[in-house]
Amino acid sequence: MFKYSLLAVFLFLILSCRQTVQTDQTELKQIYHDILSADSLNGRYYLIDSIENFETKTIKQSGTIYFIADCNSTKSGIWTDNIHDSLLIISKKGLHSKVKGDQFVMTPANYSFSLPYFSKDKQTFLIYYDHYCGNVCAEYSLRLYKKINGKWTFIKTYFSIVS
Repeated sequence: MFKYSLLAVFLFLILSCRQTVQTDQTELKQIYHDILSADSLNGRYYLIDSIENFETKTIKQSGTIYFIADCNSTKSGIWTDNIHDSLLIISKKGLHSKVKGDQFVMTPANYSFSLPYFSKDKQTFLIYYDHYCGNVCAEYSLRLYKKINGKWTFIKTYFSIVS
C-alpha cells in the first residue's frame, strides 16, 4: 500500500512540474491576429521586442492554472518574427530614440504582450496586454480569451490599469 501511495505522489510531482504548453508560430500569429483585429488597428504600430512577464511560467486565476505557451521562436524572451502585419518590432531603446521632444507626450503608439497562458484543455488563455497610444491613452491588463467558432474571443479582464 505504501509503495502505491509513493508512486502516486511521484507521478503527481512529475505531472505538476509541466509549466508550458507547446504551440507553434502559426498558432501564435492567429492568437495575436484575433486580439489585434478586435482593436481595429489602422496604420502602423510598434511592438516592444521583449516579451512581457516571460519568466512567469504559470498563472492561477479563478481556480484554474494556466501554463505559458512554449514556442521555438520565442525561447529567448524576444519577439523575432512579426505576429501581425500592422506591428513593427522595436526595442524600448529604439522606440525612445524616435521621440522628438517630450518623451511622455511624443512616444509613438505601441503594444507589448506576454505569451498566452493556456488552460489545460487549451480552449482558454490569459494574456498580459499593454497598449500605449498617448499620454492619456494607455491600458495594461490581464485578459481572458476563449476559442469560439475557431476564433479567439475576448471574454473578460481580471485587472486593468487605464489612463
